[in-house]
Amino acid sequence: MPLKTAIFAAAALIAGAAGAHPNIYTYLDANGVRHYTDVPDNNRYKLLSMSSQDLTESGDHYNPALLARATRYDAIIENAAVSSAVEANLLRAVIVVESGFNSRALSKRGAVGLMQLMPATANRFGVPYIAVIGNNSAMNQIRYGQLAKYGEQRGNVGNLLGDVPFGKFAEMLGGYGEEVRDPAQIAPALKRARESVHKLRKSAVINIWVDPREYAPGTKNQTMYK
Repeated sequence: MPLKTAIFAAAALIAGAAGAHPNIYTYLDANGVRHYTDVPDNNRYKLLSMSSQDLTESGDHYNPALLARATRYDAIIENAAVSSAVEANLLRAVIVVESGFNSRALSKRGAVGLMQLMPATANRFGVPYIAVIGNNSAMNQIRYGQLAKYGEQRGNVGNLLGDVPFGKFAEMLGGYGEEVRDPAQIAPALKRARESVHKLRKSAVINIWVDPREYAPGTKNQTMYK
């Protein structure tokens, strides 16, 4: 993610109760590259307010509560800055832009975490992770609403993804992948994944198959189709 100017004051990234921070500006160029700066030099830049209406690069809305708790990552960021010989505030800037300090952020392209790393990128830079996927083979939040409103005959339109064995993606990159269908095997699978990451220094994927007829409480409470 190119950052035209990425030295943001720490206060900008914490966004505490006072809400005071220097202005950050952004624009998307003709090549699809997003630019950021705190000193705009042309009229293409627009103010990024980091409000709940703005989106991070992961595609999620900024969450003021997560920004307010950003200091809990200070020790990790400071250590990473020292080991990488970069400014800690540069790392904070990347995190704010990419995920808004949402450690669970997952983009449509499969990038995960605070800095939105793809598995191949994580492997290349020596920061492998374990991705745990609850795979119901569908976009179930949308699907639930459609089924509730239109019934079985018309509810399964445009929301089924097919059975994708995501564990294979980790294997293609030299890491560990496992498909889990028995709940009793989740803990052993995670143990094997941790051992593999420690040994191979490659990201792992645990693909847990979930019954598509089960829905999370938040999904059932949605108002999209009401």
